[in-house]
Amino acid sequence: MDFLPWTIFARIVDRYDGNHRVRTLACTEHFRVLAFAQLTYRESLRDIEAVLSAQSAKLYHMGIRAPVRRSTLADASERRDWRIYAEFAQRLMVQARKLYAEEDLGLDLQETQMIHDLDGKRIIVTGAATGIGRATAEMLISRGASVALWDINPEHCETLVPDGTEDQTVICCDVDVGDGAAVASATKESVATLGGLDGAFNNAGIGLPSLPTHAVAETDFDEIVRVNFKGVWLCMKHQIEVMQASSSGSIVNNASVAGLAGFALQGPYTGTKHAVVGMTKAAAVEVAEAGIRLNAVCPGATKTPILRHLVEAGITEDVLSDLTPQKRIANPEEIASAVCWLLSDQSSFVTGVAMPVDGGWSAN
Repeated sequence: MDFLPWTIFARIVDRYDGNHRVRTLACTEHFRVLAFAQLTYRESLRDIEAVLSAQSAKLYHMGIRAPVRRSTLADASERRDWRIYAEFAQRLMVQARKLYAEEDLGLDLQETQMIHDLDGKRIIVTGAATGIGRATAEMLISRGASVALWDINPEHCETLVPDGTEDQTVICCDVDVGDGAAVASATKESVATLGGLDGAFNNAGIGLPSLPTHAVAETDFDEIVRVNFKGVWLCMKHQIEVMQASSSGSIVNNASVAGLAGFALQGPYTGTKHAVVGMTKAAAVEVAEAGIRLNAVCPGATKTPILRHLVEAGITEDVLSDLTPQKRIANPEEIASAVCWLLSDQSSFVTGVAMPVDGGWSAN
């Protein structure tokens, strides 16, 4: 814990509106406890308490001097978002693997990894300033990846750049993904700065106001095709060329459930997302033998800026929730988790897939 910068701890707590202290148990101590429990595959408070009692000497070495009671854990857990512990425990484990690689701790830090290993991966994220792109960038950075943040508003990405990290690089790039020269230049810059390319999340996209397909202006049609379809193709084109040199890599394209079904009043948007799904599948077959994986993620209704086009048409969040079997819309972090899995080595035999992350919408 002492080797993990305080800024990382504070940023993760603040990201989920957490308090830095809860009653008698300091937040940093609680993080240590939950991380230790996750490493030993303990889930219930009773199990965690038992582990803590049995491993008091190790906990003392970690900085926890007093017994941690089940009631205290319950009190703290009720007052914080569980995702705080997930992210912080992952950072603790990344650090632990470096510090204790040669020591016998009685557990395998590689095998007991709680979240997918993205530490050291070099990844491009497009559309990184807001929504799903931002949530994915935050998650990748929190798990130790070096990331190139692409957006037409790169200044909005600057708050994602961590402070004081020597073994992690995060850069912001001003990129219009529909501009071939800009994509080529940004790819070259990103690869040079990160030292290579292991993965990419092609997320940048735009929406249109809800209109019948025949009522859409030609200029609007051209623009959404340029960004949503051509933009993904341009990014894939340059990413694959780089990855072929190392015979490895994972690319994830954001396709939306609009790539799986027809959405009335969103014809051009639906068309571009169907195109992304088809192109992803075709390219996945083409480069599979080269060791490169391509998949598409298909989010359902998610709390992002692009959702406003549906809301403006009278399709409210309540309506979207009612259409989803889970009766709610997604948080961006839930889509980001799926993307991170597809980018990680945990999904090594998954390619050519259009994965719905939609609360059961596509199955209904």
